[in-house]
Amino acid sequence: MRLTLFLIVLFATCNGCEPEAPRQRERTLLPDAGPSPSSVGGLSESKSLLRGEIKLVGEVPAPRRPFVCPSCKKPAFSEDCVLDQDNHLRWAFVYVKRGLEGRTFDALTLGVRVDQDIKIVNSQDHFYSVHAYPIKNKDFLSGLPTKGQDIVRRFHNPEIMIKIWDDVHPWMAGWIGVLDHPYFAVTGADGRFEIRGLPPGRYVLEAWQERCSQVEHEIEMKGDEPLTTNFDLPLRKE
Repeated sequence: MRLTLFLIVLFATCNGCEPEAPRQRERTLLPDAGPSPSSVGGLSESKSLLRGEIKLVGEVPAPRRPFVCPSCKKPAFSEDCVLDQDNHLRWAFVYVKRGLEGRTFDALTLGVRVDQDIKIVNSQDHFYSVHAYPIKNKDFLSGLPTKGQDIVRRFHNPEIMIKIWDDVHPWMAGWIGVLDHPYFAVTGADGRFEIRGLPPGRYVLEAWQERCSQVEHEIEMKGDEPLTTNFDLPLRKE
């Protein structure tokens, strides 16, 4: 089995240097996990297609209290709930939770899988302290003081989800889902996702977003017949 390298690029320009409403800003630590407008997961060359979109329902959360950027001393907001004008959720994680028991996979995949290399790169002249907070895997804390410096890490056990952030710029945070199969995706800017190549059968999908309650859907894939399933995620009470 050959796994592709998953790349995380650290962008040093803090979002506090040019503060704006966090609803529409780009995330600065973790790049989009797939092409825009929607993220494509699974087996890219397969005709089988599961697709959908994920929306926030109910109250739109107010921005959390801002951090203070150590460089410019201005407020920097966490981007933990990024929406478009129709409340589609960006960076929501959707994956097959049940139904794949007993199957094996031998394919080049998209996303993060068990024992897949994750390369984290400092792209500019700022110091980063990259910290991962897993429960089922070993944590790590690594400094990246110079431009172009990188580290490569792996997670050996499936885990939904692992938080990773920069201790120096704590609003630069993201989440990684680690699975032992390729059938997962991250929503694009319009809240859409695609998962290709899911074999015929019954499955349980779960959608996850850091400020929302998780939602499960039972689905049935029938050959190469496309299937659409949409998720409405309520804001989690804190």
